[in-house]
Amino acid sequence: MTRKQFWLLITPSVIVMFGFMLVPLYRTLRWSFQRVTYGEPGTGIGLANYAAALTDPRLGRAVLFTVGLTVVVTAFCMVVGYILAVLINGLPNAPPFSGGALISYDRAMPGGWHMRLSGETAYVGRSRVTFDTQFPEMGGYLRAKLMAELRHGRYGGQIFLTNPTNAFDDTFAFGNQFNPSLTPQITPQRPRTLGVTLYATY
Repeated sequence: MTRKQFWLLITPSVIVMFGFMLVPLYRTLRWSFQRVTYGEPGTGIGLANYAAALTDPRLGRAVLFTVGLTVVVTAFCMVVGYILAVLINGLPNAPPFSGGALISYDRAMPGGWHMRLSGETAYVGRSRVTFDTQFPEMGGYLRAKLMAELRHGRYGGQIFLTNPTNAFDDTFAFGNQFNPSLTPQITPQRPRTLGVTLYATY
């Protein structure tokens, strides 16, 4: 499709859309500066309508009620929708249960050195890739990382160990979407990895 064809196709809908949006907006703004009686032409009164609205105590109550109702209804719909999706077929890529923990120990050392030891783990619950039940489930595994850091001023270094148990759990079970039932398809965790990081801050 050429650019000319694109604009020929989209221009009518854009004109109609802006017509439905801009015409009511213009009429509303014009009437806001008038005293309008049904069936009669409006008469200009300047900012009197705005002054009356801003000094009316009902405006504040109306705004608070609208905001509160919006928050409550939105939260209710999100919670109920999530629960229904999990109960009916499971929300894709959204495990119903997950969690994690982090432990960190910091200590100042002689000579201006600073040491930090940390360990973190996270449990990723089981979930499906899509709403289609023919696809296998994924998840149900633990991620873990151990780290020791030593720094002095702008410079430092870290030694870390990921997947210390060398687990082989499935992290993403999509694979080839055309034959999910013909062959096992998994994306395992990265194998046990020992690494070193050196850094300098500026």
